[in-house]
Amino acid sequence: MSAWIFRVIVSEKEKYYYELDRALEEILNRTIYQYQGRIKSINVGDIVYFYECDPISAICWKCKVLAVNVPYEKTYDIDDSEFEHGETEREGYYIKVVALAKYEEGKDRQKLSIDKLRENGLTQERSSFSLNSPRVNPQLLKYISSIKPSVEFMRAWIFRVIVSEKEKYYYELDRALEEILNRTIYQYQGRIKSINVGDIVYFYECDPISAICWKCKVLAVNVPYEKTYDIDDSEFEHGETEREGYYIKVVALAKYEEGKDRQKLSIDKLRENGLTQERSSFSLNSPRVNPQLLKYISSIKPSVEYND
Repeated sequence: MSAWIFRVIVSEKEKYYYELDRALEEILNRTIYQYQGRIKSINVGDIVYFYECDPISAICWKCKVLAVNVPYEKTYDIDDSEFEHGETEREGYYIKVVALAKYEEGKDRQKLSIDKLRENGLTQERSSFSLNSPRVNPQLLKYISSIKPSVEFMRAWIFRVIVSEKEKYYYELDRALEEILNRTIYQYQGRIKSINVGDIVYFYECDPISAICWKCKVLAVNVPYEKTYDIDDSEFEHGETEREGYYIKVVALAKYEEGKDRQKLSIDKLRENGLTQERSSFSLNSPRVNPQLLKYISSIKPSVEYND
């Protein structure tokens, strides 16, 4: 994984400017496209720090790359026209990013100002950023990573999955995530409105497993049922269940296999380490993982990890 700094012109005094703060705060899932320029080595999963030019002159956002080499004519799925002012380069490729964190006005942005970046390893061929922004070197990355953002968007959640053949409805989660192309599936979102792209979902398999078995990343949220047909998981789904409402799309990052992994992530261990519930069993409106529990779950190394 590499990290990059991309500049964004935000001043109304310029012929072209982009309201980055508004865009990432108001666009659904905080996901936008940005001009890629001539950068060929940027990859999905890389981190992009957005540097807002004068009058801010500081890094303001941390984002994750979801797609690269996207032609301009394929960027229309996100409408950010109200945040873009003036004419600019349209040809070439774009990256698609999701916001992970925001550095707000005050101490955060002071610590990530152009002067502080230069003091901590930023090197440039020019006196100002070009659109072909530099890859962040290890010295500078260490410094930027030491600054805790004011607001972090990535959250972790526990979703339950009924896996027992004794139930009227059950889902063969293990088979689905092992056999479906790219280990990508949809799951019912329920009433959860604050889940976002980039969040982590831990799948808890109900009786007889009663443990967290999979770690996944959210690729899309608020997907209507009728738009989930691009993935056929019908052979793994048995019985009738709720179809109305919205779904999340997830990709598997890791598997906790039978044995010590699942024992450490059993319902009893989760309760011992911070899981709080209003009911004795998980509802489909599963809880957001609190910091204490997340620290515990993160300490358990999965048996199998997949490339993000």
